[in-house]
Amino acid sequence: RGLRLPAATIPRLIRVVPLSTFEFISVLMSIVVGLGVTRLLSSASSLVEQRASIRWDFLPLMWAVNTLQYLLIYWWVVVGNWRSYTTFAFVDFATLFFYGVFLYFCASLILPSRVEAGLDLSARFESIRRPFFIMWLSVVGAEVADSFLKGTEYVVSQLGPGWVVVNGVVIAGCVAALFVSDRRFQKVFAVLVFLMYATWTLSMFRSI
Repeated sequence: RGLRLPAATIPRLIRVVPLSTFEFISVLMSIVVGLGVTRLLSSASSLVEQRASIRWDFLPLMWAVNTLQYLLIYWWVVVGNWRSYTTFAFVDFATLFFYGVFLYFCASLILPSRVEAGLDLSARFESIRRPFFIMWLSVVGAEVADSFLKGTEYVVSQLGPGWVVVNGVVIAGCVAALFVSDRRFQKVFAVLVFLMYATWTLSMFRSI
C-alpha cells in the first residue's frame, strides 16, 4: 500500500522560499553566459567537423579561448562579488546586463556561425578584428564600471594594483590591436591576455 497523507497536511510540507533580488539577476546573467558558451562550443564543433577543408589560424582560436575564459570569470566573479547585496539600483542591473551582452557579442564574432569548406580563419579574423576589439574594450569598460559601482574602497582594498595593471594593459593592447595588424604583436597580445586573466583570477577568486 502506498503512503497516503491527509490533504490538509500537504501544504505544510511545501515551503516556498522567496528568491532574493540577486538570485533573480544571477539567473539572467547565467542565461547570457550560457548563450555565449553555447555559441563558442557550437562554432568549435562545426570547425572540427570541417577541419580537413579549413585554413586554420592561431589568433581566432586563441581569442575564442580568451572569450570562453572571460565568460567563466564573469559568472564566477559576479556570483562572488554581488551575492551579499540585497538591494540593486537599476544602474547596477544595467551594467551587469550589458557586461554580459558585450561578452556574448565577443563570443558571436570571434568564430563563424556557419562553417563552409575552404574557410580561411586568418582572413576572417582580419575582417572582424576591429569590431571584435571594440566589443572587448566594451567588456573591459563594463568591468571597470561594475567594480566602481561597489565603491572606491572595494577597488582599492579588494582588487588592488593587480586589477589596475591587468585592465590597463588589456585596454592599451586592445586599442593598439584596432590599428596594428602585425601578426607577432597580435599573437603575443592574445597569449598575454590569457595568462594575465588566469593568473589574476586564480590569485583573487579561488573560491566563492
